[in-house]
Amino acid sequence: MSSPLVKYCPLCGAENSRLAPFCAGCGDADLSTVPVEPVRAPAPAADGGETRRVEVDTCVLELLADPRVSFAVRAGQTVGRTGRSDIVLVGVPDLDCISAVHARFLKRGDQWYVQHLGQTNFIQVDGETYKGSEEVAIYPDSVLALSLSTFRVRWPA
Repeated sequence: MSSPLVKYCPLCGAENSRLAPFCAGCGDADLSTVPVEPVRAPAPAADGGETRRVEVDTCVLELLADPRVSFAVRAGQTVGRTGRSDIVLVGVPDLDCISAVHARFLKRGDQWYVQHLGQTNFIQVDGETYKGSEEVAIYPDSVLALSLSTFRVRWPA
C-alpha cells in the first residue's frame, strides 16, 4: 500500500492535508504552490529523545505588495511565468515581464543562491541588478526582483 500524500509547510514544517490551502500549524503559509509528497518518516532527535521531521530545503518568495501571495521553492527548482518552470508565478503583477523560466534557486550548505536564467530581462537582489547567469547569494529578508515583480525571501530557521 502506498503512503498518503500530504503537504509540508515551508515556514513551520507542519504536515497538512494534500488539499489544505493554508497551513493548519502556523496559519501563515499559503500552501497553494506547495507540492504534495508522501508522508516522511520521522528522524531521531539528536539527543535520542522524541523524533522530529526532517526539514526540506525550501525558501519562500513572498510578494512584497501582498505577502499572502507566496511561493515555496525547493533547492534546484526554477520559477517563471509558464509551465516550463517548476514553480509558475501565478497572481503576480507584471507577469508578462517575467521569463518563461526566469530563475533557479540553489543551496550549498546553509547558503541559498538565485541564478538568473532569462535572456532579455534581469533579477535584482537587495537593489543590485544582475543580467548574467551568475549565482547570487540571498539571505532571509533579501528583496528579490524578477524583472518588475518584487518578493521578500524567507526560509525556516
